[in-house]
Formats: sequence, C-alpha cells, structure tokens
Amino acid sequence: MGSASALEPLVCMHYAPESYVQVPSPLDCTIANTMTPAAKATPLELAIFQDNTINYRTNGTLCKVVKQVTIFSGNIFGARFQESSSKQLPSWNLQDGECTHHQPTSVYPRFGSETPSSPAGPLVGCRFSDGSCTTRGGATFIWTPTQEQQYRFVFWKKLRGVQSGRIWLSEDKEFALSFLPNNSRSADCGRKIVVTDQGYGIVLPSRTKRQAEGLNELTNFATSNQLAAQLLANEEAVLEPASKLVKFGYKNLCHASNPQRAMVLSAVVSNPTMAARKLTGKDQIRAKFLGEGFLAIKTGSVIPKGLYEFIPSKETCYSKPSIRATTPANTTSVTFVDLTTRIITNRAHPVDCNLIANFEYMVNGTLFSLNPFTLEIKTHPD
Repeated sequence: MGSASALEPLVCMHYAPESYVQVPSPLDCTIANTMTPAAKATPLELAIFQDNTINYRTNGTLCKVVKQVTIFSGNIFGARFQESSSKQLPSWNLQDGECTHHQPTSVYPRFGSETPSSPAGPLVGCRFSDGSCTTRGGATFIWTPTQEQQYRFVFWKKLRGVQSGRIWLSEDKEFALSFLPNNSRSADCGRKIVVTDQGYGIVLPSRTKRQAEGLNELTNFATSNQLAAQLLANEEAVLEPASKLVKFGYKNLCHASNPQRAMVLSAVVSNPTMAARKLTGKDQIRAKFLGEGFLAIKTGSVIPKGLYEFIPSKETCYSKPSIRATTPANTTSVTFVDLTTRIITNRAHPVDCNLIANFEYMVNGTLFSLNPFTLEIKTHPD
C-alpha cells in the first residue's frame, strides 16, 4: 500500500454548512443609448447592498441521552464479572437535566431557508426559528435564534459617483448601476431599498429641505433676473459635458466588464470548484453551480497523513486512483480521489488497464506522478 506524502485529500460531508457566491449580472450596454441630450449629471453617493448569501454562525449544543448498563455475574468458583455497555436513547420531548452528554457545536442559518445546517450532523426537518430540534438519529440540537438571516440584502459599501438619467457611474469609473425611480422596491427589515437592474440594492439619500426649495429661494441673493440667468447658463455649461462623460464612461466599463464576466461564468460552469477557489482564495472548498451565476460552496476537511493510503490497481482499473481513507466521522471506506480538486469521490469509470497511464497532479507548484500499479511516486521539478 502507498501513501502520497504531498497530497492532502479533502472529504466533504453532505451535511456540511453551505455558503454562496454570485457572479455579478452583466451590464446592459444599450441603456447608454437611451440617454437624452437634456439629461443632467448629478453627484450622488449611494449605499449599496448585495444579496444576502451569508451563512450565519450561531453557537449551539448537541445533546445526547446515553444509557449505560452494567451487568454483574459470577461463576461457580465465586469469581465476579461485570460487563458494561452504552446505548444512545432517543431524546424526544427532552426535559431539563435529562441530557447526559453535551457537545458544543455550531448552527448555520441563511436567508431563504428555514432549515439550518451544522457540521455535527444533518438537521433535516428542523426550523431555525424554533431554537431546538431533535433529529431522526435521536440527538437534540439547541441554539438561540438570531434575526440577521432574515435580511434579503446585506450592506456592501458606500460609493460616490454621478447619476445621469438612469445610469449611475462611480467616481473611479470602475462600477456602474442602472435604475429608475420606479424600479421595484424592497422593504427589508425597516430599510427602503431600490433594486437596480443588476440585482443590487441601493438606498437613495433622502432629500433635505434645502434640496426641496424652489428656484426663488435658491437665488434669493440675485438682485436681477439677468444674474440668475447667468448662473443657470453656467450650470448648464458644466452639466452638459458631465452628462456626456457619464455616458462615455458607462459604455467603456460595459464593453470591458461584460467579456470578463462571460469568461468567469464559463469557468464557473465548466469547473465550479476550481473557479470558486480562484474567486475566494480558499483552497479547501468544493463548489456546485446552481445556475443564474450562483455557486454553492462547502468547506472540506483535510484527511491527515496516516489516515489514508492509495490502493494499487489489479484486475480492474479506473479513471481515478483508488484510496482507503478514514473520514472525520471515524468511518473507513474505499473510494476514489479526484487529483485535480483533491476531493474524495465515489465517481470513476472503468478503463482498460493496458491503456492506463500514470496519474499526475500538482502540489505547491511541483508535478507528481503516481504509478497506479506499483504506487511509486515520482516528482518532476520545473
């Protein structure tokens, strides 16, 4: 049997908590063509919100009721023996003081789902708002419900920019949104949020009394209609080129960012796990593409050296190397490992042993080669 010293296989339990990442929606480049010459540019600072894809962490307790039974016996010579055994009992209708084993754990709720998750076990059929749940296996999870996961949007950042017509462009010209005053609105936990065409949420600044004053009040220092007309002409001369700048900047950003977004989406669809690792900078995750730009991400657990070993191919060969591993749940199984993602998997198709070549994989910039029959591992330096 062989062990690859450089490889760190990952096991992802099906009940592990999930988080989500979304590839931003593309900009509609044709919106710039709808801007009229009369459209004015107005400085506008926006509070910008994103979809709430956070997996919130809440401290909890895993409670088990374990009954220990001890049987005493003796033989004809007077020798006494005792035999003890433990059995987990269902904790239905658990009362205070009945829990015999407490284990600290975490419970993860998220927006849009009543069922939380936990690394300690599946919570199928549980509701986070209840604060406790007894699973099908008989264990009881207890936690304190929180409110954050009820928010549809979460604050991202504040940005200063300029709005002209329905287009808003940030000062650095690297971020743009499009919206109209009649866009759909969301009353989100006491906040009035306007949903942009790209799916972001924004909070528009409220108009102050000074902003609502009429033209007469704003020009009450003008001593003649001629001076007021001159001020208005100067304002128009400044705003007209600013409006053209917004239109030009939006078009440039649109034509530059949409191809990048398409490339990212293509990578996400073809290999979601590797794309998610690049996007998040995390190397111990597994991802699944859900559609509409969304990725579901789970964190895997590294199987330490000594708890796994490769199994040599004999009469039957497969597209992935066979491995015997001990999981975090203390179970041992013979399965396969995807050498590209390092994730333990049960999916591999049979191949002709006469055609199979060495398995190759990269670790920290070094190329390794694994012989499937002898389990010999060679390194190929740069």
